[in-house]
Amino acid sequence: MAAQWYWQSDLRSDKDDGDLWTAYAAGDNKAIETAYGLKRKTLKIMGGKYTIDFKKMIQHVTEDDYHRRFIKRVVPDDDDDDDGAPPAKKAKKEGKADVVKKTFDGFVFARAGTFSNNAKISTIISNHGGETSSTVTKTATHLIVSVDDDTDRGFETLDKTIKAKKLGIKIVKLVWDFPKDEKKADKDLQDAVKKGKVMKP
Repeated sequence: MAAQWYWQSDLRSDKDDGDLWTAYAAGDNKAIETAYGLKRKTLKIMGGKYTIDFKKMIQHVTEDDYHRRFIKRVVPDDDDDDDGAPPAKKAKKEGKADVVKKTFDGFVFARAGTFSNNAKISTIISNHGGETSSTVTKTATHLIVSVDDDTDRGFETLDKTIKAKKLGIKIVKLVWDFPKDEKKADKDLQDAVKKGKVMKP
């Protein structure tokens, strides 16, 4: 049997839970599997609305990569390619290597205010297994705010901050001029997340 691809349809629980994944339709699944076999880096599906990133194993909205979901590839146990395959190889083929526990697993980050490099923040979050969202909803676990907004405008007056407080979402403060150095930027974000606090409405 051919491999089946899935996208994570529920962000609120452990990614190993099979009930949280939705299978791609046959046509999209075939296109994804073909592109994967050709070792393509990305693939647009559903009329270009979504983009598959095979390196990061995510699906994101093509026009807004802030909206991301994990994807995985599962090869049935009775697939001919799996005959006699060692457990480690099977685990890798089934996509289990893509759901290894990471620092931000289960975290969904919304953002309020402005930053000098939004793309870098999104990339770091994704690299550590987190998700990003442009809106504050019940599925969000953290809200990233700019310290400049805190100082200059009062981040507590921002609509997203007010909503986050009501939902009990942790507030993460970052400086507007996010570090250009990758390692420092990575460390600063992780430290800020650890210090995140739930503020009362």
